[in-house]
Amino acid sequence: RLPPAALILEITESMLLATTPAETTRIIAVLTRLRDHGIRIALDDFGTGYSSLAYLRTLPVDILKIDRSFTTAPTAADHAQTRAFTKAILELSASLHLQTIVEGVETHDQAVLLQQLGSPLAQGYLFSPPATADQIDDLLHTTPGYEAA
Repeated sequence: RLPPAALILEITESMLLATTPAETTRIIAVLTRLRDHGIRIALDDFGTGYSSLAYLRTLPVDILKIDRSFTTAPTAADHAQTRAFTKAILELSASLHLQTIVEGVETHDQAVLLQQLGSPLAQGYLFSPPATADQIDDLLHTTPGYEAA
């Protein structure tokens, strides 16, 4: 039997933007009940929509997944601005005691930069492409340094 804390339900920022205020209230109530039962809630693709930062105050989330658009290459033209946004989001997330995962990491340089900015967790093709359960099991048993998060 799977303990509730082992389950993470991901919701997207855009899902909330496509709802009426009444629907948003209902979604928040359902998420709160799930969280009360020990299920963790992740807000995926953070930073892609036009949502207010107030969502972070009202949503019962445990994990903030920062969208890949904030993981530009250090040589990109908008690198300085993207780096500033990423650092600010990471600091905000930490101050709200949210676990943070940065998505879309494809290069070693991106991973190093995110580590320098204080990103504790990252996800992307640098580490592994999408995989089946069997492939994940093989990866965990055959690759030193890999562990399930």
